[in-house]
Amino acid sequence: MPKYKTKEGYRINKKGNKVMSITPSIFVGTATSEDGEKIELLTTWGQAPMIEFDDGSQVIWSWDELINEAIKLKQQKEPTPAATDVSQ
Repeated sequence: MPKYKTKEGYRINKKGNKVMSITPSIFVGTATSEDGEKIELLTTWGQAPMIEFDDGSQVIWSWDELINEAIKLKQQKEPTPAATDVSQ
C-alpha cells in the first residue's frame, strides 16, 4: 500500500496514530494531472517513486508496489483467448 502524507507532513500508522515523517527527496520533474493540478515527480533518497501534490501532500510507493500495479493493469488490458472482436 502506498504511503500518504498530509501537507503538514503527517501519516497515519497501523494503530491509527498521527506520525510526523520527513522524507528527503530528489526532484525528477513536474506534471499536470487530468484535472489541471500541478504535481512534482520525485524520488526518495532510496529511489522510491514519490509524487507531491500542489497542496503539499505526498504519496510514496515502493518499487514492488508500483511493479505489482503495472502487472495488474497489463493483465486487465490483455484480451482473453475468447476475444474475437478487435477494435482499433
